[in-house]
Amino acid sequence: MTAITTQPQPRAFYVIFFVEMWERFGYYGLQALFVLYLSKAMHFSDSKAYGTFAAFAALVYATPILGGYVADKLLGYQRTLMLGASLLTLGYILLAIPFDAMNASLEFTMFYLALGVIVAGNGFFKTSPSSLVGKLYSKQDGRTDSAFTLFYMSINIGSFLSMLLCGYMAHYFGWHVGFAICAIGMFFGLLTFISRRSLLGHLGSSADAKPLRKYLLLPVLVGAVLAIAAAASLIHYLTITQWVLMAVGLGAVIFYIILGFKSNGLERKRLTACFILTLFAIVYYCLYFQAPESMNLFVERNVNHHLFSWFYLTTPSFQALNPFFILLLAPILSQFYLRMSKRQGDFSIPTKFAVGIVITGVGFIVLYLSHSYANSQGIVSPWWVVLAYFFQTLGELFVSALGPAMITKLAPPRYLAIMMGTWFLASAAAAFLSGELAKLASIPEGVTQAIQTLPIYTNVFLKFGWMTIAFGIFAFVSVPFLQRLILGTRGKSLDATVHNPIA
Repeated sequence: MTAITTQPQPRAFYVIFFVEMWERFGYYGLQALFVLYLSKAMHFSDSKAYGTFAAFAALVYATPILGGYVADKLLGYQRTLMLGASLLTLGYILLAIPFDAMNASLEFTMFYLALGVIVAGNGFFKTSPSSLVGKLYSKQDGRTDSAFTLFYMSINIGSFLSMLLCGYMAHYFGWHVGFAICAIGMFFGLLTFISRRSLLGHLGSSADAKPLRKYLLLPVLVGAVLAIAAAASLIHYLTITQWVLMAVGLGAVIFYIILGFKSNGLERKRLTACFILTLFAIVYYCLYFQAPESMNLFVERNVNHHLFSWFYLTTPSFQALNPFFILLLAPILSQFYLRMSKRQGDFSIPTKFAVGIVITGVGFIVLYLSHSYANSQGIVSPWWVVLAYFFQTLGELFVSALGPAMITKLAPPRYLAIMMGTWFLASAAAAFLSGELAKLASIPEGVTQAIQTLPIYTNVFLKFGWMTIAFGIFAFVSVPFLQRLILGTRGKSLDATVHNPIA
């Protein structure tokens, strides 16, 4: 693991840093409010609220594949980023308009339309900032690790601020004010990029260095409109989304099989390792996504919101604990890795993956244990949730960098881009499946008392915990096999070269 350099970053880096921070501010503010808004304002059942969020999150992860193609081949990173940021701002503005005060049916129509716009905007935006950061540095530049570390921090700064602020704005001034905060944040990001774009010059893909090919604008914009319509429909009609993702998943499996036949011995083994790690990731992220889903409604219904007698934390703002702990723990974990590598050698990345899964399971067990200390009304202390987020965030820090880093090193170079695409599709599948898993914690209609909902939630969390820990143990058992697939050895020489964004 490479130590972080103290050399100053180029000015262009900070433009990208703040654009990414404000974009994440908008997205995570929406994520914090999403399920609660559906449950309390739009009166969705728990199952429908979970399914709607899961479909939205799945499309958010799937669409960057298409946006990445536009950035690489058609418009360039910078123009595609601006298009995406503009659509994201529009989507949040649509959510901020109180259509419910005008017409009830109009509220539903505009809600799904807004989500479609956000999905399309995210698809255009998502790949460009990290790609631009990568283009800033040569392979020999010692600032690269430091830049990606700071970039990773920008994501968590943005999400921490938005989850905290949007929660309070929605609580005290209404849902649409919370969404308006998301729009304001995204607008700041767009304004930052436009006003400081000159610092980036022609940085980006080959298309960025060329004048805008105006004949491409119409097909791209038509594609954006079609993407918006398709996303809005898929979020509304969840059964169709399920079939689409199943078809895409089957296609990804077939793709891996075909690649395996086309590859030589070592490549085939590494592709097998990638496939197994992708399956691991799907299971892990199904549980990771419970924070904005089942855990969110558990906090709303069964948790005391006063961390101290004087400090009230709103339900959406509890999710800010995740980026808070990332900002707190990431530097500590980075130093731990550095010391390990200097003494007896760092843990292998598959081992870190297994450790992270087990630790995440412990977080769910903590939530289960809270029921033994609930008061007579079925309300538990918020410190149980704080402790659960601590473990789940620590688990995330062990897991989050493994997938993309391993694929970068293991995929045959000629298939790298499309292999990364299949990784994001796996994340999309996990997001959708997380909604199905969250439905286990759905509260039946007519059950409103906290004393009744508490055993439903905690028993499901117990199942999640044991399932996650059992899967983590399986991942531990699989480590030697994965290492043999990767290198035919214990694989530490490979691990030492894999970039870890918290380093």
